[in-house]
Amino acid sequence: MNLFALTHSDKDPVFRFPLDRMLQGFLQKEFGKQENFFFEGVDNEIAFDGEYTANEDEIFSVKLVKGFDEIRSAVSNPLSTPRFDENVLDLNQVKSLFCGSNAIDGRILLQKFSTRSIISSAKNSIFFSEDTFKKFSGSGFSLDDKLSIIMESDNSIKFHSYFLARQIFDLTEYFQEATNEQVQTFMGSSALDILDKELFLAQANQNIRRRLTSIMRSGVLHKVNKEALELESKKYGTNISFNEKGQIIIPKEKLEVKSILDLLSENFFESSFNKTAYVTNSKRKI
Repeated sequence: MNLFALTHSDKDPVFRFPLDRMLQGFLQKEFGKQENFFFEGVDNEIAFDGEYTANEDEIFSVKLVKGFDEIRSAVSNPLSTPRFDENVLDLNQVKSLFCGSNAIDGRILLQKFSTRSIISSAKNSIFFSEDTFKKFSGSGFSLDDKLSIIMESDNSIKFHSYFLARQIFDLTEYFQEATNEQVQTFMGSSALDILDKELFLAQANQNIRRRLTSIMRSGVLHKVNKEALELESKKYGTNISFNEKGQIIIPKEKLEVKSILDLLSENFFESSFNKTAYVTNSKRKI
């Protein structure tokens, strides 16, 4: 059993922790338990696209195209991986702990590492041992109780939380919330008449930026159908207006803005049976 760290450093991206035999045995059992728990109750694997929130019985999957070479190399050739040296390597630079699976060849288990997990003498840490408290000296850390990512032999990764996964791997090419520049591009669309652009940018929180990404991906603003949008607006009880040029008016009120963005990103739907209208914060194609 070998335990490694993936860091934020380009110079020392991966290093290996030297472990005694007792700790190796403990970690092997602990990571095996977390590996089993990771898949507990999971019935469906969903290709990640950023527009769908997985249910408890679902898991996201995406195939990496970069960012895994050092990880695979460490697991395959542990002795060639630099050992942890507290005089050279800083635990504050660690973003993930990882190890190879003991159950499936080629599988790698990754756990998000937080600086809050670090135990150091600088924090005046104390521990209880042999019926007495002692001052901690040296460097150490605590483990999380669950895995963040599992990487399979084909370099596909599986995860429950995009928030945690993106802190380990760069997933922006698979999904990205609209940046300030992209918000500016959205605001410059000839299909829109934004009444207060500065306010719109200030109100553009994470949820709004996700909607903007979805709208820009769909290309709906390149083919605005006024009659169709008015019909959908009436159907779902939203208020959409157009100026004399046929542009969609984006008002100042945040709730009204969100309602219009929901309409444009097709976040409304009608039930097949009782024709009730609903709004959803996630969706995926069937």
